[in-house]
Amino acid sequence: MQRILFILLTLNIPLLVVSQTSYKISGQIKDHITNEIVDYANISLLRGDSTFIVGNISDSLGNFILETNRLYDGYILQINHINYNKKSIRLNQQDNSIDILLEPRENSLSEVQIFGEQKRVRNNLKLEYKVNESIRNKALRATHILENIPNIFVDYNQNIYIKGSNQILILKNGIELPSNNLIDQIPPSSIERVEIINTIPSKYASRNYTAIMNIITKRVANKVLLLDNNSSFDKKMYDAKINFSLETEKHSFYTFYKLYYRNFLEKYSNHNYFQNGLTDTTFFFRRKPRKESDNEFFYGYSFHPNRKLTIGVDGYLSLYRENFHSKYDDSFRTDYLSAKEKFNTQNYKGYVNYQDSLNKLQGVIQYNNVKVDDALFYFEKDNDEKQIEKRRIYTIQFDYKRQLKSNLSLLVGINYSHTKNTEDFIDLQPNKTLSERFDGDNFSTYLESSLDLKEKWMFEAGINLYYYKRSFKNHTDVTSTNFYPKISIGYSINNENFLKLAYSSYIQNPSLWQMLSFAKEQSPNIYYQGNPYLKPEKHSELSMEYSYSKGSFYYANTVFFRQARHKIQNILDSRDDYYLLSYTNLSKRNDYGADMTLTLNLSKWWGVNLYADVLNRNISENTFYKKNMVSYSGQIRSNWSISSKLSVTAQYMHNSKELTYNGYNKPFNSSLVVVRYKLLENLDIYFLAIEPFAKFESKSKIYSSDGHIENINNIKVRTYLVSFTYNVFGNKTKDKKKIYNNDEKKY
Repeated sequence: MQRILFILLTLNIPLLVVSQTSYKISGQIKDHITNEIVDYANISLLRGDSTFIVGNISDSLGNFILETNRLYDGYILQINHINYNKKSIRLNQQDNSIDILLEPRENSLSEVQIFGEQKRVRNNLKLEYKVNESIRNKALRATHILENIPNIFVDYNQNIYIKGSNQILILKNGIELPSNNLIDQIPPSSIERVEIINTIPSKYASRNYTAIMNIITKRVANKVLLLDNNSSFDKKMYDAKINFSLETEKHSFYTFYKLYYRNFLEKYSNHNYFQNGLTDTTFFFRRKPRKESDNEFFYGYSFHPNRKLTIGVDGYLSLYRENFHSKYDDSFRTDYLSAKEKFNTQNYKGYVNYQDSLNKLQGVIQYNNVKVDDALFYFEKDNDEKQIEKRRIYTIQFDYKRQLKSNLSLLVGINYSHTKNTEDFIDLQPNKTLSERFDGDNFSTYLESSLDLKEKWMFEAGINLYYYKRSFKNHTDVTSTNFYPKISIGYSINNENFLKLAYSSYIQNPSLWQMLSFAKEQSPNIYYQGNPYLKPEKHSELSMEYSYSKGSFYYANTVFFRQARHKIQNILDSRDDYYLLSYTNLSKRNDYGADMTLTLNLSKWWGVNLYADVLNRNISENTFYKKNMVSYSGQIRSNWSISSKLSVTAQYMHNSKELTYNGYNKPFNSSLVVVRYKLLENLDIYFLAIEPFAKFESKSKIYSSDGHIENINNIKVRTYLVSFTYNVFGNKTKDKKKIYNNDEKKY
């Protein structure tokens, strides 16, 4: 018995020694005046003689942890931040948790930059832009804050572009918004910072996105009723938004309504040239009316029983309608086609989110229902056609993230969705009905890890395994399994200069329109048809980026190689008495190029945001058109702050021709001028000029073995609008706001 006790005591001596010599201190850092969180402060643990022991940086919630195996020796805690006075605190041996208040410096940069100080985060593999209190107070809409961030452009339809693409996913505190239209549902007063992720995380590799935006907010006890209205003088455009949200300590509720209405004149032409059929004709058309309207309803509720757990539901309903009437634009013929379309979308989502200092769990269950009712009447043939599409998607997702160390994290997860698709084509002359059915299954599992080394080197690596299967009623299956890897390596040269090498890949599934399986006439003797047997596209990118950021100046330059496998493109075929435009999968398409982002203040009242790219595209499968083409695009935004109440913004987006399969496509250019006047603290008045600098025109041309088809579309969208944004509750509740901080040590 004595020997056993002796052995047990001997084995426990090392543990006792470790427990007696280790020392750990944690806490949270806030602003002494505003009580706001202070993130990315440098914290150092020093001996009594000021010898450095260990250091760390406060996280996004101002939390920090310092730990050492050394024996307590009169330690001193030292805190440094560029916007605050340095602070030193002598610690007692029993101190293991402490809250720290910092005094702002008189020359703090946070009040100098009108667009907000743009800072790199601790993980420099994503860009982070911090929003200060003065900017939040000036903005009535969330898009007012986003408009001045490098890489981001917002058009007059409130569509958001990152590096020229609007295929972006918007998150709020890491949780997906049901729709990007909900961006203005987020109160600007709650936005702390915005993260931009251009290297797609493995979690989203199967989701058709080119960039991720994560808007980090603080929970504020507040209520918001925001009214927004756009009306053109010529009645071509009308938009209206009503946004109500209520935030309490344990409950959050929102409801959001958006009305979208457009009625433009569209002129378009089809030039058809075919040698075999001795055809060389051009048809000119005009669409009037060209009406589009959408009524969108959003609503959601979340419950926060404590600071770790969130349980929520979201709902969405869209009632989109089109009414197009096409006529020949000559004196010999009149009506050609009348088209009426109903597009109804419903989406319901429930989610659970748990997060503490080391763990984050998220579960999502979702149901999506889409119905398209497309009715066409051809006047010359005196014929009615109908195409009805119904699609139901059931989705479940679960992922878990673990903070293994302060600089090391691991994320694992799964996503499964099941699709039921039915399509009916009804031709009333002759009376016949065709049907197509398929079921789809999509499964992905993903793994991703990130590591920071001494604030200099940053690593992220992940992989997504994606499987899909489409089963048709004729017993035909379309299946595939693919891996989508991702790796990013970043090196911080100093506080201003950063290098990043990245490889990422993602999948892009065919759209509903690309999969409609029945042919319909687009213009005389030209038919359009989708392809339900299309494979998903696989995109990959290898890039090297250099960036420089200091104060209001930001510059980034990227060289890249992009490859798209199974790229979905139009193909032109000749039939007995007509020509058919359908879809096919290319083997691969390669892009080599570079892009550049520049943001700077030319003066105290003049700021510029610029993005441009140039690339050489290669499609080796082209046989009837060139295999290589150089393309370029650019976006520029200039803002003049004439006074504290009056500002003017001008924006222009340009696109050149881009190579497609046996042809080319020239997208629309876009321009916008906005004059904004703050009439009251809670009321902004705007004057908008839509397309003052350019025609809203697109062109495309596609070749076949014996001819080509050229399309030109010109939509007369130039118009002028007056608009207002009114916060009904104004700032009445500002002094009553209560911030709900997470006192967990979240990294």
